[in-house]
Amino acid sequence: MKQFKSHRNSLNWIIILLCFSFSCKQSQHDNQTSLAVEKTSPAIDQSGFSQAQPKSTDISQDFDQHVFCFAQKTAAINHPNEYNYEFIKLEKNSSGNVTGSFYISYFGKDEAKGHLKGIWNETTQAFEVTAIYWAEGEVYEEQRTYPLANNTILLGYKTTDGQDATLPRIHCDAYESLFKTYNQGYLNHFLNTTDRSRMKKVMASQNLGYSNEELEKLKFMEAMVDLDRDPSEFEYLLYIMDPMICGTGGCTLFITNKSGDILSKISVTRPPIYIPLTSFENDQKQKGEWKALYVYSKGYRLLTHKNGHYSTNASMAPEIEASQLLNFPNEYRLVMDYLD
Repeated sequence: MKQFKSHRNSLNWIIILLCFSFSCKQSQHDNQTSLAVEKTSPAIDQSGFSQAQPKSTDISQDFDQHVFCFAQKTAAINHPNEYNYEFIKLEKNSSGNVTGSFYISYFGKDEAKGHLKGIWNETTQAFEVTAIYWAEGEVYEEQRTYPLANNTILLGYKTTDGQDATLPRIHCDAYESLFKTYNQGYLNHFLNTTDRSRMKKVMASQNLGYSNEELEKLKFMEAMVDLDRDPSEFEYLLYIMDPMICGTGGCTLFITNKSGDILSKISVTRPPIYIPLTSFENDQKQKGEWKALYVYSKGYRLLTHKNGHYSTNASMAPEIEASQLLNFPNEYRLVMDYLD
C-alpha cells in the first residue's frame, strides 16, 4: 500500500513538473509573440487600416450639382516662388440657365477677369456661355463652350505640349480659400510702396511743408482700382501714414487720377479697404457710376460717391456690420491692407 502511495506521489510530481514545463514554454512563446507584435505593430496597424478603408467612391457625388467651382494654382515657369492662378465659377439653376465669373492671372502678365452667362447643354454635357471680360485695358466679348469631362472643365484650347487645356473641379470651400490666397498675392504684387510720383504731387498740393528729403522717407501705400466702372482709365487709392496727417482714428486716404490730381480726400480711415466685386456686365450698364468703398474708421464704414466725391470724414459715414464683409471674396475685393 505504501508502495502504491509512493508511486502515486511520484506520478503526481511528474505531472506537476510536466505542467510547469509546458506552462513555462507557453509563457516564453507568448512573450516572444508579444515582442514580435510590438516590433511589427506599425506595419500591422497600417495594413489593418489599409484593409479597413472603404472602397474608393466617385467624389463627384459630393459636389453640388448647381454650383461648379474650377481652379488651380501652378508654378510660374522660370520664376521661383511665383504662381499662376485660374478660376471659373458657374451656377446653374433648375431651368439650365447659367451665370458665373472667371479670373486668370499669370505671373508677370495682365490679368483677365469677367462675367459668364449662358445655358447648360444636357446633351453635350457642356456650358455654352457668353464671356464679357476685361484684359489688357480693353473689354471683350466672345462665345465659349466649356465641356465637362471626368470632374474637369475643358477650356477650348491646347497647351504648349499639345494637350487639351483643362481646369480641375474642386469643392467650393477650397475654391474660396485659394481665391483668398490669390487676392493676398495680388496685394503683395500690385500694392505700390515705391513709386512716389503721385504721392509727391499730392503732398505738394497740400502745402504741408514737407521737404523733398522728407517725402522720400514718407510711408505710403497706393493701389490702382477701377472705381467709376470704366476700365479704360483707372483711379488710385493713396494712403499716407505720417503723424502730420494722421490721428488716433486713422490717416487720410486720397483718391486720385493717373496724373495725381485729387478726386476725393477722406480723413480718419484705416485699412483694410474693400470695393464691391461687380460683374463686367453690370459695370458696362452702370459705366460712370462710382463704386462704394468700405473702410475701417471706428468700425467698418460705407463710403458712397455723391456730388463728385466720397465722404470727407470716414468716421461720419454709415457704419456697417463687420459680418457683411465676411462675404469676401465672393462679393467684395480687398484692394488695400497693411503688408506684413
